[in-house]
Amino acid sequence: MIIITTERLNLRTFKLIDRDFLYELDNNKVVNKFRSTDERTMDFCIEQINNWNSRYNNDLLNVYLIELRENKVPVGLIFLVRKDNNRIELGYRLLDIHWGRGYCSEACNLLLIEYFKRNNDNVYAETHAKNINSIKLLSKLGFEEIEYSWEYNCREFQLEKTQFSM
Repeated sequence: MIIITTERLNLRTFKLIDRDFLYELDNNKVVNKFRSTDERTMDFCIEQINNWNSRYNNDLLNVYLIELRENKVPVGLIFLVRKDNNRIELGYRLLDIHWGRGYCSEACNLLLIEYFKRNNDNVYAETHAKNINSIKLLSKLGFEEIEYSWEYNCREFQLEKTQFSM
């Protein structure tokens, strides 16, 4: 299991005991306001965790649970994965009760530092055009908008290693 830490957070790979948290996160209407997914079942969450663990096999490119270091309370998830188009994509979701505390920014920054220590490939991210908080976070991290999809009302961003401050 991979664990990456900051003063406040642990990023670790998901375990089956995290299924209740993933179920809560996947079915939170506020968190998923800008996602185009249906409600998830517990069986789907279990299958998803198993899929992540077998697919990413303890590599830095993975899906991570974000938990508070102090008490191990899960607050969200973050991923850095290679997509089918061979691009590295960053994504994240936090339970809304933890918004505004800098956890997502801290987790993204940590994962990007670890990634760029080992790699030079650009990192991409997508967000709904109305998801202002996500757009602000990506800008803060150094991402630049490269494309807008009218069809999906989606903005695509890119981060080059030279744009990222480690």
